[in-house]
Amino acid sequence: MRTSWQTRRLSDGQARRNLAAHLRRLYEQHGATLTELAAAGAGTRRAARRLLIEAGGTPRTTQQTLRIRTAANAAARKKLAVSLRSRYEAGATVPELAKECNYSIATVYRLLRLANTRMRPQHRHGPARRTRKRS
Repeated sequence: MRTSWQTRRLSDGQARRNLAAHLRRLYEQHGATLTELAAAGAGTRRAARRLLIEAGGTPRTTQQTLRIRTAANAAARKKLAVSLRSRYEAGATVPELAKECNYSIATVYRLLRLANTRMRPQHRHGPARRTRKRS
């Protein structure tokens, strides 16, 4: 919520244009959401949207924002997958890798598949099966 002095400052045309330009820069270059713009100084999501439009920006859909954020995380995820692959191929087990990275075993398997890792055959950890002799 804005204070009274922030509201008075926004009534000044130049200050409002500066804030709108700043919010547009955050929105377009850094992929910020309307909620983040509201926290950055607009007050509410509605005010952030209005300022963005005043600055010449175009509001995105939720799906477009998700695509932008996913693309940004994809490079880091690929890098992690490659490092997991090298440790797996050096002999580490999937549960060990999951514990080291604080990920679930399923996530580690997914990352290893992302890195096109050739998986080792599964081991049977229980007692050996006895074969029955037929009489």
